[in-house]
Amino acid sequence: MGNIAKGCDGMPVCVMLKQESGGREQVSDAVWHDEEACFNHMMHIDFWMDCLQWTNDSLPDNVAAFSEHEHWMCLGVLYARTLHPIGRIKDLWRTRDDGFVPPFRMRERFGLARDRFIDWERYLKIWPPGDSDNKWKYIQPLVDAFNALRRKFVDQGTEVVIDESMGKWIPFFENTPEGVPHLSKIIRKPQGIGVEYKNVADAQTGIMLFLEIQEGKEAMAGKRYCDRYPKSVALTLRMMEFLHGRGHVVHGDSAFASVATCTALLEHSTYFSGLLKT
Repeated sequence: MGNIAKGCDGMPVCVMLKQESGGREQVSDAVWHDEEACFNHMMHIDFWMDCLQWTNDSLPDNVAAFSEHEHWMCLGVLYARTLHPIGRIKDLWRTRDDGFVPPFRMRERFGLARDRFIDWERYLKIWPPGDSDNKWKYIQPLVDAFNALRRKFVDQGTEVVIDESMGKWIPFFENTPEGVPHLSKIIRKPQGIGVEYKNVADAQTGIMLFLEIQEGKEAMAGKRYCDRYPKSVALTLRMMEFLHGRGHVVHGDSAFASVATCTALLEHSTYFSGLLKT
């Protein structure tokens, strides 16, 4: 299995391996990190710096360019909001105690004005400039950056799990009038309607390793491997492609399980465990 470190709460924390020009180091040379170091290590710095450039290049004349410091503070606001989802995001700038939750006083503590954050959120660009026929161009670069970073730094174990999840991604940018290109509906999910992602996670730590946006029936039919295999088999092959030839075991439910899937994965020295519907 992969290397596991224990965090301050006793839960597993991923272990990062140093990446050098000669390739990934051996397990015995792994560097152990705590939760904060893991978070910082898996934050795609280069991607978010590209986003800052794309954002500043597209700002109107009456909005000043954002500095690196402002950019990271604004990202920090989103992270703080994730950790503390109570109330509205503007409440982070409250200066008075409501008798229950102490005020965050974002401006006084960190020097970030609320109006400045609103401008950043309004004009943030997470995709490169230029026209593109890809209907998912507003979110695909973020997913690609996520996948690339997890491949580079996460030392997963020999067993992984394949499944799906729903995301409530709603484009709020001014130049996305078409909205979400495709919505999936899976009622049993906590978020039953939204963007569906197929994903691969490490079986031991639960760390997400790979995401693929489900773009709709027609678009998915033209994806890699669909010319040789049924769509469900092609999907599993794509999801596991970054682990082909390494002897991993993938666990999946009946949506992924089939004899054809097992056979196709064996061609890439990958094994499948799951229940077949008869």
